[in-house]
Amino acid sequence: MRARPWFVLTLSAALLAAAAHAAPLPSPRAAAEPAVRAISDVSRRAESNASPSARSLRRTVGCAASIDALHVHAAEWLARGPQIPLATTHTRDIGGIAVLEDDGSFFYTNSGGQPHLDIASVARAYARTHADQPDQLAIYLASGLDQWLGSPGALAAAWVVRNDVAGIGLGLYDLTGALGIPSRLSALLTMNGLHRYPDDPDAPIGGPGDTFSTMDVLAHEFGHRWLSYTFLDSAGTTSTLLLGRDLQHWGFFFDSEGSFMEGCEWQEVAPDSFVTMSVSERFGSLDQYLMGVRTRAEMDSLLIIDNPTDLSPAGHYIPTSIPQVGVSCDGRAVRWSVADIERVHGVRLPASTSGGDTVRVAFVLVTPRGAAATPADLAKLGVIQDRFASTISVATEGRMSIDLDMDPLAGAVTIDHLPLLDSEQASVPRLVSARIAIGEGSRPHAIDPASVRLHWRTDSLGPEQSLAMNPSSPDQFSALLPGFPLGTRVGYRVTASSDSASVPGWLALGAQSPLHAFSIGLDTSAPLVRHTPVRAQGRTRLPQSLLARATDGVGVDSLWAEIRVGAGPTLLLPGTRAGADSFTVALGGTHAEGTRIAYRLVARDRALAANLGYSNASWDTLLVIDDWIEDFENPTPWFTFNVLYSWRTLWHISRRDSLSGPAGGEFAWHSGSRDGTEYPPHVDGALYSPLIPSLPPGSRLRFEHRHDLEQRDAMRAWDGARVEISLANGPWQIALPIGGYSHTQSGSGQPFAAGSPCWSGSSPWRETIIDLSPYAPGPVRLRFRMTADDFLGGEGWWVDRVRVEFPGGVTLDAPQVAAGELALGSAWPYPATSTLHQAIHLTRAQRLTWTLHDLQGRVLAPLHEGLLPPGRHTLTAALPSTLSSGIYFARVLLDGAPLGVRRVAILR
Repeated sequence: MRARPWFVLTLSAALLAAAAHAAPLPSPRAAAEPAVRAISDVSRRAESNASPSARSLRRTVGCAASIDALHVHAAEWLARGPQIPLATTHTRDIGGIAVLEDDGSFFYTNSGGQPHLDIASVARAYARTHADQPDQLAIYLASGLDQWLGSPGALAAAWVVRNDVAGIGLGLYDLTGALGIPSRLSALLTMNGLHRYPDDPDAPIGGPGDTFSTMDVLAHEFGHRWLSYTFLDSAGTTSTLLLGRDLQHWGFFFDSEGSFMEGCEWQEVAPDSFVTMSVSERFGSLDQYLMGVRTRAEMDSLLIIDNPTDLSPAGHYIPTSIPQVGVSCDGRAVRWSVADIERVHGVRLPASTSGGDTVRVAFVLVTPRGAAATPADLAKLGVIQDRFASTISVATEGRMSIDLDMDPLAGAVTIDHLPLLDSEQASVPRLVSARIAIGEGSRPHAIDPASVRLHWRTDSLGPEQSLAMNPSSPDQFSALLPGFPLGTRVGYRVTASSDSASVPGWLALGAQSPLHAFSIGLDTSAPLVRHTPVRAQGRTRLPQSLLARATDGVGVDSLWAEIRVGAGPTLLLPGTRAGADSFTVALGGTHAEGTRIAYRLVARDRALAANLGYSNASWDTLLVIDDWIEDFENPTPWFTFNVLYSWRTLWHISRRDSLSGPAGGEFAWHSGSRDGTEYPPHVDGALYSPLIPSLPPGSRLRFEHRHDLEQRDAMRAWDGARVEISLANGPWQIALPIGGYSHTQSGSGQPFAAGSPCWSGSSPWRETIIDLSPYAPGPVRLRFRMTADDFLGGEGWWVDRVRVEFPGGVTLDAPQVAAGELALGSAWPYPATSTLHQAIHLTRAQRLTWTLHDLQGRVLAPLHEGLLPPGRHTLTAALPSTLSSGIYFARVLLDGAPLGVRRVAILR
């Protein structure tokens, strides 16, 4: 008799801790949610409180899916940035086993010191190195490696990542896209270190008395693709009578015919008297029906022993008890049918057939980085693999077969080369260097050094010439191009092939690719200098770093800034190279409000003529104001870090041309995945502002943002975002926006306290304002904080055009501050008592309407109405004496069209 189960299914129970070695307790969140999962819609955007929600389904079948990991069995993991696969030398197929060397992304260690296997990363590595599309991956770790599954001693797990079968107790869903893994994969079996298993695959894993062997464990996890999740309809009530441990295994008193999925084979030895005959030996008839290899017509009734008594040997037996042979009891035989299952879950679709189904399973052996598979591990796993196909065939009475074939891919030949620039020197040979290597693959091969050649021609229609490139290191090759006369245009390419005939020889710079080209001759073209102007900046925020990108045919020699402060002389500021084509310059210092700094960025190329290029030949102007402006188009002092230890931050600069946001600007900060997939779980990252040294009453924060975060419902959030503020380096406080947040945090155990406010759900780009008066006089620091729990997410949170506005000054939003452009300033004083002022700059004569509103939008009083000429204006209006203290809004219309809204506080 064994004391505890050795295998678990973590994705198929409404339990966060379902990977526990012993039967785990439900998590508080799971326990509070509906148990019925079968008709749940996995779509995050189709959640409904009226029926089992997508969130419930994630608890049962998809809770661990993530582009960065299938790690939900752990309570925490280290915050990691994007994991870029590194080159491997020991990845290859050996004897029908896919040996995958850790490419740097397979493992991480949590704060408790337990190692984790990033299962999705392993699946992606298999896809990169194989052309086949298996249904399941059976992943073993090399001896000595352990995979932590959330509870000490846990051995194996099945992760069901896609289900297209209705009527088996799982909803229809597909997480392969979010995980970035092959679309055919339905389950990932994580089988742990090979040293955990005895050499004999039929020997009991736990020693004498253990009823489960290596093959039992593998068959069990394999079966979890379809099993065991089905409920019964009992007189209109959903019943769990079939189920036992974690509601994902068959129950002790269900006659599962000795299923690998637990339960027992019960035999009636006398009327109302039963004994268990076998356990963990086969897939029973219900298993086969749910797996799709036994038809409904072939199904008999399903036996469950009701009200068992007089159990022997004596003990406490419940549905979640570990199955064992030789247990007898008295009880009433209750018979159920497939129809009772169908009334809960619907008809199985596609319909089961009488057999002949083939499942493709690939066996993977993961080795540590820099380590090859050992002969002992290969031999041990080879025995398991050989036995697996026959085990499944026998267990299903020949109705299901296993296809173990794999289609390995040879690693591609890769050529990296920095193209040659133009040259003004005639008849001078030029060195061409290239790094040539074999990319990741499962079929071993190497570069053929004799195949590496440099090809060129001097006329697009002329003959091509070539010469051999010589190795200077194992992966570095070079050759000298001959010198060419002035006026020559040269096109060239590098080719290489492997020592395997199956790998093509014309690659990145191959026959089908355009040639690299350069010209020999005097260069008179000016460098191209690109820069996003900074139109305004706060005086306490200076100096302002400027970013310029400068390119030229012969290369850029240097870049500098020419500046003029007011009517002063032109000064030169040298630029610092920040990349292959990037330079930075720090602009400004201590300047009074209203100072105008004219500037332009100048680049000089390497030509004999020393050609100059300008970011703007007519100069740009930066106006020094009180307000801080952050558009994130130039280098910024904002930074990001994870808030809670072991939780991750996802903040990064993202191109605005990939976003459907408001016009203006190319970049924004984004907390989410970099590749367009849903953000991974376990997130608590913040975007921090620099220290704001002073903050007078009436200051406010204004920014644009949009978000797509996982919500529980219209009021409660699973994942959330909010703004927080620290006064004088004190504790972080929640900053409350005008109009409030949209949601409150649901549940506990997350970075945001249960019931605390946040944004969640999906929202388009919009502007939000936060009154910073409670934090006067400062100093303060702001942070934009996004959190996500241990389940699937959405697109994330974007933040852009951040303003810290101070009262009494004109807010000139970049880029809306150049002379002749429209701008709406602040309303002041804040708070106001009897009189209110509003700054505005008009580009042309327009009719302006200025009105005061309450929080519901109702008009309380007209403040100004009339035609205004172009230019700067300060509007002044008396506030109605009948208004009490409180928060109001002032609205400005130009020719009947809305221009903007400004918050007004009245103090009486």
